[in-house]
Amino acid sequence: MDLGIRNRVALVTGGGSGIGAAVARSMAAEGARVVVGDLSVEAAERTAAEIRASGGAARGARVDVTSADSAEAWVLEALKNEGAVGILVNSAGVWLPAPFAEQTAERAAKELAVCLHGVMNCARAAMKPMVAAKWGRIVSVASDAGRVGERNMATYSAAKGGVIAFSKALAKEVGSAWVTVNVVCPGTTRTPMTQNFVGDPEQDKKMLRAYALRRFGEPSDIANAIVFLSSERASWITGQTLSVNGGYSMV
Repeated sequence: MDLGIRNRVALVTGGGSGIGAAVARSMAAEGARVVVGDLSVEAAERTAAEIRASGGAARGARVDVTSADSAEAWVLEALKNEGAVGILVNSAGVWLPAPFAEQTAERAAKELAVCLHGVMNCARAAMKPMVAAKWGRIVSVASDAGRVGERNMATYSAAKGGVIAFSKALAKEVGSAWVTVNVVCPGTTRTPMTQNFVGDPEQDKKMLRAYALRRFGEPSDIANAIVFLSSERASWITGQTLSVNGGYSMV
């Protein structure tokens, strides 16, 4: 199936590992030209090099999503080098679980800065060329924590819930320019961010009782949904939140 994104320019934050890297690889496999963004330029370039070695088009670049100036510079560099910006995937995130009463203000501020403000910073920068071109796709990675809440994740839940509400509002602002804005909410997915919480057989067995499909997600599971929402096949879908979670929550 041709998804209609061949030669589109796709910017992916958090592309150095985990879900972001899987998204970058999947975008490239569909023929998109990928700009892999990450706080670590070395990690970004590793993903880009893997894509190029497989015959795709990609390059790595540093972006600090918590900085509006860095996000703007990242998008402007992509415009200069690639000539367009068609797709933005906000995958950068940080997860610092703790009971809220024990969470410091500094740790809470970091989660909000990366998970919510980072999405806003990158969307603000990328939407400008999309609106001018009358075509664009913005897909942000949130979490089921933002839909149903999770123990010991109050700030993370708040940030991800903010991403969902922000995306709905932005979808209404830019829809007339044929720019769509959607959200994908993963359940527990095997990534570097979750490696300290997944892997113990007994603990995993207990956790998986809450999943209808009885397995954790893989980065490719999430990437598949994001690439679809970024495609021409999803041209009449906007302002929506899709849980890709093995049946963990059904809302």
